[in-house]
Amino acid sequence: MSEIVISLRGVSKKFPIYDNPLQKLKEALHWKRKPYHREFWALREITLDLEAGMTLGVLGQNGSGKTTILQLMAGIMAPTKGEIDTRGRVAAILELGAGFNPEFTGRENAFLSGLILGLHPDEIRATMDGIVAFAEIGDFIDQPVKTYSNGMYVRLAFAVAVAMDPDILLVDEILSVGDTYFQHKCVRKIRDFQEMGKTLVYVTHDAEAVRNLCHQAMILDYSRLLARGEPGTIAAHYLALIDSRERSHHSLSGPSPEGKAPVSYSRYGSKEAEITEIEILDDGGRPRTSFNFGENFHIRIRVRFHADVERFVLGNIFRNRYGFNVFGTNADWIGLPLPDMKKGEECLVTFHHRANLAGGTYSINPAASVVTGRRTYRTLDWINNAAIIEVNNPDPMEGYVSLPTEIELRKAGAADDSPAGDGNGGRRRG
Repeated sequence: MSEIVISLRGVSKKFPIYDNPLQKLKEALHWKRKPYHREFWALREITLDLEAGMTLGVLGQNGSGKTTILQLMAGIMAPTKGEIDTRGRVAAILELGAGFNPEFTGRENAFLSGLILGLHPDEIRATMDGIVAFAEIGDFIDQPVKTYSNGMYVRLAFAVAVAMDPDILLVDEILSVGDTYFQHKCVRKIRDFQEMGKTLVYVTHDAEAVRNLCHQAMILDYSRLLARGEPGTIAAHYLALIDSRERSHHSLSGPSPEGKAPVSYSRYGSKEAEITEIEILDDGGRPRTSFNFGENFHIRIRVRFHADVERFVLGNIFRNRYGFNVFGTNADWIGLPLPDMKKGEECLVTFHHRANLAGGTYSINPAASVVTGRRTYRTLDWINNAAIIEVNNPDPMEGYVSLPTEIELRKAGAADDSPAGDGNGGRRRG
């Protein structure tokens, strides 16, 4: 049995909530310690063990207690009730602004972080070049942290944490702030940590990240541990939980003919425009929801406008049965003109696709929006699980989307014009 490196026993955390600073002062000065605050329990009765070498994903909506449990594990706060035991050196990458002195330079903050973790100054100096190289922030390493962008802060925070060679790495969702290149770099480093047998706790809203990065997962909900288990199962549970809450506020029902919307779905938006009809059609214009791999299919969406709308755009996301985004696009991204629509008008938008997908079922999630900036939008009407399509694919593949692929194999030294099948190799499309 592996060693337990993080153990929580009946852990609860309470915060006092004051409506204004004067109430806090009155409470401090009152001779009978009369309370002027309300109690907020960020966590209640959390019990869990995490073995060495495991990566635990923590999912939960805002206010569920995710960041609080990370701060407790890091030793930044003490629990109100219960006990926490961690074994080994712990490094934490918390929310923006935590852990660094804004007046100090990046290099000075890195040095201070090493001292807090118990490293000898010579050890910190030995790792400094690695921190600077990994962060890739150039001369800003010797500038005050208060001058950094969010992305630069994340780069430095992650570089410092991993360079200190912790036994346990605690990561809040700040990785989503960094640019795409650095996100890939961080994930590669996380993979390296996992291969070294390190222990990680990753707090996030991203169910797909949990499914792909974590060995175990848990859901915090209203300050309590709701579920824990295999990442795919927990991620599906979490997405279903979110969808059920959306549905309780925005639910509709209706018939479900072939090629039309299913019985129930959830939606939100300003309703200045409304998606009134969704059809899934084959090349012959016939309603269908089941297609073989490689077949063409067409999604036709009717939109009615209840107000004047400028720079209208329609998009759609395909999600698999676990709720993970498989593919999405919109009219803006592919360069179509963005029309201005008048109140009372309608438009038809048709997406033409080929079913180059792994076998399985996929939901259609269309969104009518207004372009407000570069890749920023205001939602008019977004429907989750508006319709379901099924793709039949008998061929084995990894992942969900099939990329057009050609594989060429030749023996080293073979003539470039040697025909396939001559013993030297060949080329095959798939």
